[in-house]
Amino acid sequence: MEWKDSLSVGVIKFDAQHKQLVKLVDDLHRGIREEKGKYDIGAILDKLLEYTSKHFLAEEMDMIAYGYDEYEEHKKEHDDLKLQVKEFYSNYYSGDIVLKDDIMNFVVEWLKEHIAKTDKKYGPFFNSKGLK
Repeated sequence: MEWKDSLSVGVIKFDAQHKQLVKLVDDLHRGIREEKGKYDIGAILDKLLEYTSKHFLAEEMDMIAYGYDEYEEHKKEHDDLKLQVKEFYSNYYSGDIVLKDDIMNFVVEWLKEHIAKTDKKYGPFFNSKGLK
């Protein structure tokens, strides 16, 4: 997965965070493709899970602070993904799954869809509140 300007939501701090998420997903994909060990892949998963949670919280805090009308829907999408990622994470560490293309495709497609459709909705809202 690569960052493309078409994914920009028009809010500098969230674009920067999205770029970092894209990089972490790319790191995970590269690690899987290069058949890195469980420790190396696990370290990337740890970073991805931690950074995703921090990013979601940052968006949600601004949504609350600025009174974003679609906060509840947006938070539900975040919560649903966090549950799925935690499940992948748990299953990976317990040995129940091996990270393969289908899981990577899910993560990549979810991230692209979420940024391109859901997150792009808040860009104009935040811009109107002075958040650039």
